[in-house]
Amino acid sequence: MTNNYFDRKYRLQFAYDAVMNKDYINHYCSNPQAVAVACIEGYEIGFFGASGKWDGALATAIESPGKTLWGVVYKLSFSDSDKLDDAQDVRWNGTGDYFLYPVNVADASGNRYWTMIYKKDILAGPQLPSSGLLDCIVQGARFRGLPQPYISDLMRTPVKQTSYAVPKFGKFDGLSTDCQSCDSE
Repeated sequence: MTNNYFDRKYRLQFAYDAVMNKDYINHYCSNPQAVAVACIEGYEIGFFGASGKWDGALATAIESPGKTLWGVVYKLSFSDSDKLDDAQDVRWNGTGDYFLYPVNVADASGNRYWTMIYKKDILAGPQLPSSGLLDCIVQGARFRGLPQPYISDLMRTPVKQTSYAVPKFGKFDGLSTDCQSCDSE
């Protein structure tokens, strides 16, 4: 079974980062539907750049032979996907934090999904994520039921201590100023 990432009514989005966290995605999306826990072979999570929103490096999918990147497939309305793209600073001209990249992911039953992922264009050297970002990712991974060995590997990621409440939402988000569940762990 293969599903396309674009349909007339929704987009499939593969989340491997803070977007897996239900509080984070619910901050931006009115009806995100988790479809499957899935993975991409030949990729892993990496951290690059700097983000005021997260007080450290941002997560991205990087090619890495022999590795597996786990996450969750969401079914998003185009309205929700637009809001999430804005929140993730996705820009079609390549000047934002991320761009959309098509990938084919598989769930444990072998079902395949054509999805989009958020990917950084400019990596430079790896940087440390904040402890707040990593906590948010780990909580999302646990909540969504990613494999325990993968979660254990995530928890061994070196971090820098967060110096303020994260995520630091923009002044026009109109919601809370921090993600309570993202700060605790």
